[in-house]
Amino acid sequence: MLQLGIAELLDRARSRQRDLALALNCARVVEPRSKLATTRTSGESTLSSMFSVEDATVQKVHSALVWLDGAGRPVAVEAVPGNTGALSTVAAQVEKIKGRFHLQGVVLVGDPGMLSDPDLRPARSGR
Repeated sequence: MLQLGIAELLDRARSRQRDLALALNCARVVEPRSKLATTRTSGESTLSSMFSVEDATVQKVHSALVWLDGAGRPVAVEAVPGNTGALSTVAAQVEKIKGRFHLQGVVLVGDPGMLSDPDLRPARSGR
């Protein structure tokens, strides 16, 4: 995550909140759990020491989440039925997110099959 520059996307200056947010995101990728479960089991891996958040408590994690949201980094999630084609959802979601958060560009994370459809070129290029 550090090599990908995700830390700088959250904030250019290192802080306790940024470290906690990074650790939570990394934990979500490595072993998806609730934030509470992640906090309670943080001693079971080296993840907390990698991000220097060994003393993370539920209150500190909550504070990091408030910081993350309050710093103008909204997160939007919307699920659609599994049998819904990407073409009918992705382009519309890009426009919806851009409008809702007044953004010029959007980065989407999805599985390769969802985002590889040639008909999605306009959504991928930001048009």
